Amino acid sequence: MSRSTAILLAGYNRPELIEMQLKALVEVESAYVFISIDCDQQGNINSEIKDLSVGQYSSFAWVFQENKLGVGGHIPFMVTRLLSEFDNCIVIEDDVQISNKVLISGMNFLSTKLPKDCLTIGFFGTLPYNLFTRILFGRNKWRKTEYFSAWGWGTQSEVWKKYSPLLDETKFDEELQRSSIWQKKDQESKVRWKRRFKVVADSPKFTWDFQMAYATYKNRFSSNYCFTCKSLDDPEIANLKEILVERNSFIKRARKQTGMMSFYGKQKTQGLRIRPRGPRPSQWAKDTPWENATHYDVYIRDYS
Repeated sequence: MSRSTAILLAGYNRPELIEMQLKALVEVESAYVFISIDCDQQGNINSEIKDLSVGQYSSFAWVFQENKLGVGGHIPFMVTRLLSEFDNCIVIEDDVQISNKVLISGMNFLSTKLPKDCLTIGFFGTLPYNLFTRILFGRNKWRKTEYFSAWGWGTQSEVWKKYSPLLDETKFDEELQRSSIWQKKDQESKVRWKRRFKVVADSPKFTWDFQMAYATYKNRFSSNYCFTCKSLDDPEIANLKEILVERNSFIKRARKQTGMMSFYGKQKTQGLRIRPRGPRPSQWAKDTPWENATHYDVYIRDYS
């Protein structure tokens, strides 16, 4: 197996769960496995877990934290550290049981650049292997998903740079409204997620996965988003209009010459869509009124 991928097992004070994970990980051949254990407030590590670091599990790289990182700091700290040495990282927490086949498959999947139909910021999720998923799916497996899943996941160094533990509540609307997957959510879901994002904006150390979900939404741009401008008189808008007029004229001529079923005949003509951005009259308002606009997002849309 290539040195491109590290496997991180993160835990705290549950030796029985750590041991169960180790028994599975020892069977994953040629894997670079790191076991990171957070300490308590006094800097102490569970003695039973320390005992596991010798003997048959001594080949793993053990990291005993000397200062408590907590729920919000442990995993981001270790992922950042490992991705300074490796191209990819798979993360497992001690209470998520993942089969060997899933780990090996995930390592192979991460060995190449993630395709566009995966998360924009490069994560795949696995399902927690419990009674429910065993009945529903029959076995543990990973899946490509647009949404972040903390039940075992992986990322690549180039996309981890987009993660930040610090969120700015004043930028929520601006950063999320361009997201293709955010726009799919109903208003109730958006309000619920914004509450979660506000929690970590106010208390960044509360957790780490809300920030990861935010990064997922923020970086999933709509495929037809072009640019943002401050004025409707921006010359970039005029330039884009000229390009679209020329493109549409070419397609229309091609349809006449080669027919609607030809390659060019099947191409759709396109137009501009400009959306005002700025203060909304209420949290329930879907869009910014034109009179409230402080800037504008410019999109290209297909005509049927």
